[in-house]
Amino acid sequence: MLTKSGNQPYLGSATMKLTDGDTRNARRGFVLPAVIFSVAVMSIIVGVALSTASDERRASRATRESMLATYAAEAGLRKTLGSLPDSAMAANVAALNSGDSLDLGWQTMPNKAAYRAVINRVDNGGTNQYMIVVQGRRTEPFGGQSTIVAQVAKGGIRFKFGVYAQGRLNISGGGLSDSFDSDVAAYNALTAGSNGDLAGDSTITLSSSTGR
Repeated sequence: MLTKSGNQPYLGSATMKLTDGDTRNARRGFVLPAVIFSVAVMSIIVGVALSTASDERRASRATRESMLATYAAEAGLRKTLGSLPDSAMAANVAALNSGDSLDLGWQTMPNKAAYRAVINRVDNGGTNQYMIVVQGRRTEPFGGQSTIVAQVAKGGIRFKFGVYAQGRLNISGGGLSDSFDSDVAAYNALTAGSNGDLAGDSTITLSSSTGR
């Protein structure tokens, strides 16, 4: 209602009434952004899930390929060690001088794997000692690689100490260090040998103990 007082302008109030159509438009305007936001969030979640699954699949494949490469290297090492007594191989190895290497080349295996063995002579002119380095790999584009190293000597390598410590060595309480050959007979203290040497990088202390 509008009223007029003297020279004052009309004063009044007005009331706006929303119709059903206006209410529906307002709801529609609120729902649309909510739907867009929800779709965006779900897209991010799906993208992260797919990326995680892809990373896990690649990691699993890399682990499998590395294991297969290691198996190939181990097989190559066994094959190389088994071939050393062969006359041709033995002659080639015997001809190596200190510091020389013999590359046996890549050998292909049936399971799409390959290995390469290199024999290096590492002694200084004494007992012939050799370092065998074997690389294993898969031949597929994303195949793994692995390397195994072994050391052998002509006539074999023997550990010449009964006990060896990198630090201090303490033996007490009536301990006994001697030697025996288990290929000959079971251990017998009365017939044991005197090669049970003790060695270490630091102090060796024997308390009521015996070394032979």
